[in-house]
Amino acid sequence: MKRNAFQLETAHWFYSDEYQLASNSRLQNCTMKQFAEHMFRHIPFLRKYVDQVDQIIEDWRQYKISVPTYGAIMLNEDLTKVVLVQSYWNKTSWGFPKGKVNEEEPPHLCAVREVLEETGYNIGDAIDPDTYSEQVLNEQLSRLYFVPGVPLNTEFCPKTKFEIRSIQWFPIDLLPSSKKDPIPDGLGLTHNGLYMVMPFVRAIRKWIATQRRKTDHRRRSTQPNAPQVQHQVQKQKSISKEAPFGSMDFMPKAWQNFSVKKKDLFQAMDSVLRE
Repeated sequence: MKRNAFQLETAHWFYSDEYQLASNSRLQNCTMKQFAEHMFRHIPFLRKYVDQVDQIIEDWRQYKISVPTYGAIMLNEDLTKVVLVQSYWNKTSWGFPKGKVNEEEPPHLCAVREVLEETGYNIGDAIDPDTYSEQVLNEQLSRLYFVPGVPLNTEFCPKTKFEIRSIQWFPIDLLPSSKKDPIPDGLGLTHNGLYMVMPFVRAIRKWIATQRRKTDHRRRSTQPNAPQVQHQVQKQKSISKEAPFGSMDFMPKAWQNFSVKKKDLFQAMDSVLRE
């Protein structure tokens, strides 16, 4: 019956998106429960459960909370901003693009599908199945994959109607990690509205710090070490002051004060030649 409830939910979304809000439609808006009651009365194999609709929907909602959700933490190129999506029905509620996994669906592919549905952006080529942060919120597992390098000028556009109201970039440094952290007045956010965001903020900042350390290390490894080069140059200069033994410029220290009287030397040479 839970699988039937999920199918009814999909049908309810389709009814709301494609029929109820059509320009010439006279169909009324209805809740999931009202839609289910109507369908149970008109679908033959569900008709015998029409008196149990309330309990079936309640059990389904409880089960739905326990289904893991997967999504993405989408960051810009310099890792300073993150994408948040605003709920259509709750204007103060913001979160990361994510959604419930289908049966036997790989988690990272669920994240790709949900992000595409909620933002219109395809992270399929950028997602790393082994790079993520996860939290258990209200007994529900929520895993978000880190996806850096999303251009700031990306034009986001949800694929589904009446699920996402707005998609915006927010500075990571200004997002609170708990209710104790202040929120700038101009940011337009509340702590209650960031209930699904705050548990991930510390993990995001830690991941960013790790990425920046890796970048700095790679940058240093590709550049010469200035102190070592300077030491080597000075060492070469000191060596060049003392010519190696056997060269014409070499002079032992004991000879440095040696001098010759040319007049006496010439007289000695003359006396030797005369003999």
